[in-house]
Amino acid sequence: MVELLAAVARLTMIEISTMGSAGQEPYERAVERFAQLVGEAGGEAADDVPQLIVGAVASAISQEVAEGRGGDLKELVPELVFTVVAPCLGAEVALAAMGRCQQA
Repeated sequence: MVELLAAVARLTMIEISTMGSAGQEPYERAVERFAQLVGEAGGEAADDVPQLIVGAVASAISQEVAEGRGGDLKELVPELVFTVVAPCLGAEVALAAMGRCQQA
């Protein structure tokens, strides 16, 4: 299962860029939707913060996949959760969410 998730992550984060606009457009729509969801939950975050958060998450995932660690992405989840939650809802809430991820 981990190998499958790593392959999917590689496909969606790395290989899709080789497909030109046919691959890039769905990726960009997904990123934009994620940014909208973050923005809706964003509390008092500035308007550009959701896009910055999503960019940071996408960059972290892409780097892990590109360096052959796609199978280890689940280990990155607590930090990614903190990255998404902290700017919007504060460090205390983000630390609690991160802790729940580490327990799961």
